[in-house]
Amino acid sequence: MGLWQFMAPTANDLGMEVTALVDERRDPLRSTEGAAVYLGELYEECNSWFLALEAYNSGPGRVRRLLIR
Repeated sequence: MGLWQFMAPTANDLGMEVTALVDERRDPLRSTEGAAVYLGELYEECNSWFLALEAYNSGPGRVRRLLIR
């Protein structure tokens, strides 16, 4: 949903409000701030912008599983 295509659980983890009345995933400023924080967290975990972007796109769990193999 929204500019950065956040799933509701991820948006909630980043402090965005997602309810029947308010969905901050649709707020360009709030969702962009969330995307920057999330990408920063993924970079810290992956130590690679390439892997951080892939984790953003496909989910961090998938990237973790691929790296373990």
